[in-house]
Amino acid sequence: MRKWLALALVCVACVSIAQVPAGPRGFKVGGQKRAWGVGLDLPPALRSALLSLGRTRYSGTRVVTQKQGPNRESHTEFVITDGIRSRVEFPNTSALRGQVIVEDNEHRRHYMPDKNELHILPPRREQAFGRIAQLGKRKFTFTQTPGGMVAGLNTQLVTVSDPKGNVMQRLWIEPNSGLFVKREIYDRTGALQASFEFTQMNLRPRIDASDFNLQPKGVRIITPQIALNGIIKRERFLDVKFPENGGLQLEAAHIMKIGGQAVLVQNYVGSGHRVSLYQLRASVDPAQLGRLARPEVRTYSWQSSGSSFVLVGDVSDAELRELARRLGG
Repeated sequence: MRKWLALALVCVACVSIAQVPAGPRGFKVGGQKRAWGVGLDLPPALRSALLSLGRTRYSGTRVVTQKQGPNRESHTEFVITDGIRSRVEFPNTSALRGQVIVEDNEHRRHYMPDKNELHILPPRREQAFGRIAQLGKRKFTFTQTPGGMVAGLNTQLVTVSDPKGNVMQRLWIEPNSGLFVKREIYDRTGALQASFEFTQMNLRPRIDASDFNLQPKGVRIITPQIALNGIIKRERFLDVKFPENGGLQLEAAHIMKIGGQAVLVQNYVGSGHRVSLYQLRASVDPAQLGRLARPEVRTYSWQSSGSSFVLVGDVSDAELRELARRLGG
C-alpha cells in the first residue's frame, strides 16, 4: 500500500506541477513585471503569441476537451478578451450554464449561481503563458510549420517536443495577432489529455466595460483560504499550511481519493514556481518517492502526529527542504 500511494502521489503531482523558473529577464505587461522572459530562439509565431499577453482584443467561441479517466468530456465557452481582462460564459444548453468567469491581472472571479457562490482565485492566464515560455529552458524543442485554417484564420503550428522527441504540445497561432486559436496537450505516451479550439473568432469585437463587472449581490464569497480552512475543520486534517504572507499564494485546495485514502491537496504559486502539499493519514516511503519523481520535479516527505506530508515542487532540493521546515518537516 505504501508503494502504491507513493506512486500515485507523484504521478498526480507531476501532472499538476509545471516548471516556471523565475528569471532575471522578465518583461512588463499591464504594468507588472513578469517572472519569465521570451527567448530569442523561440519560433516567430510563438514569440508573437507570448509577447501579445495583455495586448489582444477579441471575442469568440471555443470548445474545451479534457480526458477524465477513460472518457473525454467537452464543453463550449463564449470568450471576451480585452488586454488583461477576460470574460467566459457558457451556453444555455451547457451543464455550466449561468456560470461566469472574469479575470484580470489580480484575480480570477468565478460566479456559480447554483451554489450562490463567488470564488475569488489567483489569475491563471499569465501562468499558462509562463509555463509555455519556460519550456525552452528545459531543453524542449520547438518546430514551426503551416497550421492551416482554424476558425477562419490562417495559422502557424508550433509543435513542442521533450528532449527525447515525444510531442507534448501542439499550438496553432494566428501570427499577426499572436492568438492561440487551438492547443493540444499530450502525455508522455502520446495520448491527448486536453485541448481547446476556437470555432469562431471576432478580432474587432464591440466590448463594453461592463462586460468585466462581476459583483452579484447576496452571494457567499469563497477564497482558496476559506475553502482550505473548511476542509481542515470538516475532514479533521492537521492545520498545516503556508502563511498567507509567506511568499506563496494558495491557488486551490481539495480532497483527492488515492488508494482508498483521503488526501488533502494544497496548490501554491509564487515567484514563478508551483508547489503542492499533500497530507494523508498513511505512511509514505521517501525513498520510493525519490525514485519515482521526474527530474524537474522534486519531492520531500515527513511524518507528524500520525499523518504524512509530501511536498512537491519545481524548486531546488534546498529550497524544498526550507519550505518543509517552515511547515514543521
